[in-house]
Amino acid sequence: MKKVLVIDGSGEPLNFCSWKRAFAMLSTGRGKVLELESGEAGDPSFPAVIQLKRKVADFAPPRLVPGRRNIFHRDGYACLYCGAHGEGVHLTLDHVVPRCDGGKNTWENLATACFACNQKKGCRSLEESGMVLKSIPVRPLQAIAFRADLYISVGQGHASWAKFFAGVST
Repeated sequence: MKKVLVIDGSGEPLNFCSWKRAFAMLSTGRGKVLELESGEAGDPSFPAVIQLKRKVADFAPPRLVPGRRNIFHRDGYACLYCGAHGEGVHLTLDHVVPRCDGGKNTWENLATACFACNQKKGCRSLEESGMVLKSIPVRPLQAIAFRADLYISVGQGHASWAKFFAGVST
């Protein structure tokens, strides 16, 4: 199911919603359509981007949790130890600082690893295992831009969103 990008009255991306929620906001007069996604042959068009009529003053940005799908997307669906990716590669999550040593489930401590590298590292630190990360795991800077990129990559987003995130790094 495709998502709809919600923009506030000043043009700032706020969040995403379902097309049903978007239609509810449009039918009550709280927003207007900025971009339409044309349906396939004979299907109706759906909103891709809606803008609220008023600026949202005290809006808390969406919270981005370090879940499996988000970590895999951040790491490009590739092992951060050996770089393995693609079909046939069994990816897992690895705790850089093992949980047995007090490692937490945080953006900075979780990394995508192939099954072989995760087994090789085991419950040891990087120094003890002799393994090196190809890049350091970090928290995404912009939650809304990260989620837009994720939705587009899994087919739930719209190419028209790109102009609302121009110059924003995830």
